[in-house]
Amino acid sequence: MPSPNKTLFASVILAAITGAGSGWYASQYNQESVDHRLRPPIAVLNYVDALKGAPEDVDRIMVSLDAKASKLADAGFLVINGSAVVAYPDHMRVPAGSDDE
Repeated sequence: MPSPNKTLFASVILAAITGAGSGWYASQYNQESVDHRLRPPIAVLNYVDALKGAPEDVDRIMVSLDAKASKLADAGFLVINGSAVVAYPDHMRVPAGSDDE
């Protein structure tokens, strides 16, 4: 049977390791949360591309894109105009089609 001192020592070591691991995990989780708030997801709307070839639908397309931009902003996205962006990943592009996309 182990002595009470060895058991106490093992318990203290185990508690210290558990506490250190929990503290590290909590700090990592908190940092990710802060990073997300400081850097919101980005959506790119390209008005120029959306309006190409459809001069008769300009008003409808503009209203649709503005509605999409508002919905995305309400969901926490930073919405930028693609005509002012030099390059961006395709997954950030918002389709110019109907509101259902």
